[in-house]
Amino acid sequence: MKAVSITAKLESKAEWAFKEWDQIVKSVQKWLKSQGETEDLEAKAKSRVKYTLPGPMTILDCTVDQFYGEDSKQDLIDDLIKVINTEILSLAKHGCKVIQLDEPVLMRYPEQAIAYGIKDVQRCFEGV
Repeated sequence: MKAVSITAKLESKAEWAFKEWDQIVKSVQKWLKSQGETEDLEAKAKSRVKYTLPGPMTILDCTVDQFYGEDSKQDLIDDLIKVINTEILSLAKHGCKVIQLDEPVLMRYPEQAIAYGIKDVQRCFEGV
């Protein structure tokens, strides 16, 4: 299995999170129909599906960096934020109303959380 580079993701126009979310919405629509629902199934299904993405600190904490290096760590974080933001904007554009960013690493590294982690989470949602 080949890993996807951050550069390839930044250049890609594929909406990966939306495609997965859309499949889940379609599954919920089928379930609603099986429960006797008949009206506005798409809107009802969309309102019931939450999508969760990992945050930049969490991704960074479980990634081996063989490209950016310690001196360019902020560049890596900035690129991760761009990728996450692109996916969040795509989800919102397509009607996802509940988007959760999981960032458990904030609790593991409180100094980093205070220094930049909380601001980075906010940057992930710019434009929403």
